[in-house]
This record gives sequence, C-alpha cells and structure tokens, in this order.
Amino acid sequence: MNAEVIANAFNEMSEHVEANTVDKGFRPQTVAQSREDLATFTANLHGEVSELWEAYRGGKLHEPCDKAEQMRAAGLLVLTCAEEELADIIIRALDTARALNVDIGKTTSSSSRATFMERSDVSAPQRARAYSSSAAMARCSR
Repeated sequence: MNAEVIANAFNEMSEHVEANTVDKGFRPQTVAQSREDLATFTANLHGEVSELWEAYRGGKLHEPCDKAEQMRAAGLLVLTCAEEELADIIIRALDTARALNVDIGKTTSSSSRATFMERSDVSAPQRARAYSSSAAMARCSR
C-alpha cells in the first residue's frame, strides 16, 4: 500500500471521527486550541490509555467489555476490553489531530517514516526512538 493511500485513509477516518464527535455533542466544531482545550484532549486520551492498562491489571483485557450487553442487544459485534479501549484511543487521537489542525495522514505516512529511517546523519538509537513516535516523525519531516 502506498503512502498516499495510507495518508488519505487516516485523514478520511479523522474527518469521520470529528464529524461524529461534533454531531454527538462531545465537542464544538471549532476548538480554540487554548491550554485548557489541549489539557482536555490530553486528559481524555490519557483516560483511554489508563482504561486499557486497568483492564490488563484486572485480568480482563480479553474479556467482553463493559458495554457487551448493550452491543449484543443492538446486534453489534461484542468487543473485548482490549478492542474497545484501543478503538477509543485511536478515536481520541484522530479527533485530537483534527482539533489541532494536524494532518494526521501526512504525519503517519510510511513515506515520511521511510525518509527519516534512511537518513545517514541520524544514528540508529535516534531512529529507533523516533520510529516509535508519530509526533517525532512529524517534527523530522518538516
């Protein structure tokens, strides 16, 4: 799959997520990008990561999530705690990107990663650290 297809898919997903969060009233269409706004987005994302960690700590990672009965009743696929929390993390990250006007497709595309990974002026430890962080890749591709 080429980088453009991946970038477009990420951007389309982030647009869909933003439309849904605005439509459902989770946030306004326009975010001021103040310290408080960033704190809210960061705290919400952190909360989802914490829920994943707590599911692991509680031995419930691969058990049906707490919304399993409602999902079953609605005819939806029943998710495990791991599936639900990972989906929530991705949704929060995509929505945060849209709110902060970050082109998440560009920052996560394989071409920007590949360009960075091929640079001879960057040491192997630097590449390893940067590879694990899309934010770091975004800074390096500018």
